[in-house]
Amino acid sequence: MTLQNLLPTVPATLFLRSRWAIAHAILVVLSASWMFGGKIWWSKPILCLLVTPSLAITLWEFLARRRRTEPDRLTPFRWLLPMILLAAGVAVSAFIPNLFPRTFGGETRWFVRPLSPLWPGSPNGGKTLRELWLLSGCYLTGFNLFVCVRSRHGLRMLLRILAANAFVLAVFGTLQKLMSQDIFFGLQHAPTDAFFATFVYHNHWGAFSILMGSACLGLVFHHAFHRESRYIVDSPALLWLIALFFIAATIPLSTSRSSTVLIASLLIGALFHGIVELVRHRHRSERRAWPVVLLTIFIVGGGAAAIYELGERTIIDRLKTTREQWADIGTDAHGPRRSVLYRDTLHMAADKPVFGWGLESYERIFPLYNSTPRGPADRLPIFYQEAHSDWLQSLAEIGVVGTALLVFSAVWPLWLMRRRIRGHPVAMYLLAGCILVALYASVEFPFANPAVVASWWVLYFAGLRYAALSEVR
Repeated sequence: MTLQNLLPTVPATLFLRSRWAIAHAILVVLSASWMFGGKIWWSKPILCLLVTPSLAITLWEFLARRRRTEPDRLTPFRWLLPMILLAAGVAVSAFIPNLFPRTFGGETRWFVRPLSPLWPGSPNGGKTLRELWLLSGCYLTGFNLFVCVRSRHGLRMLLRILAANAFVLAVFGTLQKLMSQDIFFGLQHAPTDAFFATFVYHNHWGAFSILMGSACLGLVFHHAFHRESRYIVDSPALLWLIALFFIAATIPLSTSRSSTVLIASLLIGALFHGIVELVRHRHRSERRAWPVVLLTIFIVGGGAAAIYELGERTIIDRLKTTREQWADIGTDAHGPRRSVLYRDTLHMAADKPVFGWGLESYERIFPLYNSTPRGPADRLPIFYQEAHSDWLQSLAEIGVVGTALLVFSAVWPLWLMRRRIRGHPVAMYLLAGCILVALYASVEFPFANPAVVASWWVLYFAGLRYAALSEVR
């Protein structure tokens, strides 16, 4: 008797698999967001355990689909091929050390092992395998939403829970900031001042907020222009507008300048989209549109003024810092460190262009290439754990081949689903948020945060699935 015959019948397990996929995605994102975004030493092993059931759910769905008769029942599983190839290459590199230690006078130093630049390797195989497990688990957690969920209602429930969690974190972080408290109101000392809510770095919170803000926008547009909703005040759209306001307000309050620009661009685009839909909606019902449009612009302007009032001191301080940094570019005291960092990272990638130095190898390898100016005050060398550009760091760690496979694992489904996405605001805003964060990764490192990685894959595949189900309906 095969494992496939031991499975219950498809109708009996269809709804169960959908529930398991949704519940598992909620568990992973909520756990990562409250465990310091996954950026504390004890959180990653726990998150690795939490994402492990995703593999079982994927296998369960695959075996169940093999029993069906539809011609395209296994087509989405082809999308797993790039991630499988990436995982295989990274797993091989974990067992090939590319550094070796030597001891001089009781001090251990690491040297590059003379291997071909075309050969994969890693300075720390255990760390590489753990990061691979977490990345693959987050990917499968999102992928299971696409292959298992059969209703748009289930996906909207997922979005409601994730958006509500982000709203609670936003209120939690705002209270901490206003009371000048450390993380969890002083229970955990923050490593730097650049933290917000449970996230130890404000730019990570900014990326997380952009993703959750896009989920709120999708819910707002779904409810606001639903055929049964006559006014926004008599629909759940008002509730998600309030949640969006609090989430967006925390980004400038957290002192993240780049994330503030991104969320502002997302909200401005949503405002124009909303005005267009509002005009169409009013014209169809033969009512005047301009009074409601003016009221909408007035309310949005009032919300922006309230956000500025809430974080006025922080915004003014960050603007002052920005002007000082622009004025000091090119001077000896504040040299262009970011450009030097990018240049050194490219040199690191150029020495092993095919497979890179190994996943999670940047902190160990980059000091061999670091030429950034020393600190202006203490003249000590500056060490970097991240490249402040996820895409450049990806080229340095997993090479051109690994980066291409990683990009292809996301672009392939999006390309095949591109025509189904149009006209579905929930799917459009989820994918817009994911694209903004992916672009943000060019100049920052949001994907170094496990909560952002898990949220990105979950919302990405939820958006694709929502578009597919909307077209079928």
